[in-house]
Amino acid sequence: LYNHREATNIFMLDVDLQGLFDCINGASVLEGGRGLDDTTDGGLVLFLSVDGPDSAAVNNYGVRVTNGAELAATPMGAPNIAGLTVVTDQALYIQGDYNTVNKKPAAFLADSLNVLSNNWNDANSTLALASRPATSTSIHAAMLAGTDTTGGAEGDAGQDSGNYGGGLENFARLHENWTGDGLFIQGSMVSLSEPAHVDGAWVYGGTQYLPPTRILTFDEDLRDPLLQPPLTPQFVFLRQELFVRQF
Repeated sequence: LYNHREATNIFMLDVDLQGLFDCINGASVLEGGRGLDDTTDGGLVLFLSVDGPDSAAVNNYGVRVTNGAELAATPMGAPNIAGLTVVTDQALYIQGDYNTVNKKPAAFLADSLNVLSNNWNDANSTLALASRPATSTSIHAAMLAGTDTTGGAEGDAGQDSGNYGGGLENFARLHENWTGDGLFIQGSMVSLSEPAHVDGAWVYGGTQYLPPTRILTFDEDLRDPLLQPPLTPQFVFLRQELFVRQF
């Protein structure tokens, strides 16, 4: 696809999640004979990457997940997935509804994070913005990714310096005309720092995108340790309340 923000074609690793789950369910491909219902560290973790020229620097690579509305294999009787975390050190593209059917603990960890609507078509990506109309799309997942900074610094230090970085509302990078359509994200958002592999500046409108009606909500399930996505950091805090000397 063509990314107008980066002004380049993206060499994409495409992963059909339901097809991958069917493959895992039908063949012993996981280490130790584990299946889809493995609960080690809370469920399954997929690390997806691209290795090539400039893969460690600014580049035009991407990892895209599709067909993820339900995190499950299709055969009747397939084991249930306990949870899924998708990790990539490159730019991530989520296309279409994600984890909206029989919601599971889910997360994305990426260098940067892009959302493509249910109506996305690669063939239209080079066309004018009017030829890239979005349709309402929903995502249920925690997100951790790199984001642009305003004025080159986080917080108050950047607010009066340089260009605006897009703010929280543009944590998920968009590439379509979303006018009149909704983007629903239920989960959480954590900003790491500036991305290492993309450097295109945020621009409102133009050839890049027009915004949706954004409905961004925190998933209360994330407060439950038993419902957190795989790889969620766990901490134990110990504090001495009383010291008694015995003679």
